[in-house]
Amino acid sequence: MTFAQREAIHAGWDKPKDATLGAFFKVHPEWRDTPPVTSGFHWKWYYAFQHIGGLSVANPVRAYRRGLESRDAWTGRVGLVLPAVGVQTALHRIAGTDLAAQLDYQDRVRAFHERIRRFYYPYIFNETPFRAVDFAKAPAGRRATDQTSTSASRALSWMNSRRGSTRSPIRRVNMSSASSAWATRTCSRVRASASRVVSQSCSGFISPRPL
Repeated sequence: MTFAQREAIHAGWDKPKDATLGAFFKVHPEWRDTPPVTSGFHWKWYYAFQHIGGLSVANPVRAYRRGLESRDAWTGRVGLVLPAVGVQTALHRIAGTDLAAQLDYQDRVRAFHERIRRFYYPYIFNETPFRAVDFAKAPAGRRATDQTSTSASRALSWMNSRRGSTRSPIRRVNMSSASSAWATRTCSRVRASASRVVSQSCSGFISPRPL
């Protein structure tokens, strides 16, 4: 889809300006009565074929999004049968990293882009001079909060609450302690096993004392 969109945009350079602007005015008739393009290059023509290039893949993009939503719905159904899938789905939802969060982010970016276009189009199509003071009027993106960190902490809290009778929370120090304990038990089993092998193979000659 990205390749098709870029090809459509690049092809706009070779198309007649009247055809490009005519297609653009069908989508945005509010700019139809603006001053015509008479020079070899004009920004209104440039942004017009950029926009038309994006619209050329609108249907495939919608189909792709429906496919993602369908797959996500089936994943939720599978999670009702397979506990591991269900837990993973729940954690993604709690952490804000699931498909719904991704699509919401895309929608917010798309809405912000629309605000930017509607702010600058009057300057471009009406050929209104853009002054330094106009920069202060431009739409500003909403400052992102530390959503990922907050969601991850919420997911970790949820995991700790589901650990049943184990009251010790999941922390780095506990993970390190568990790793050390596992290594100690493993070494003990190896030593005990080696002791039995030596004792059985060389009874009377070698002491069965652990190695």
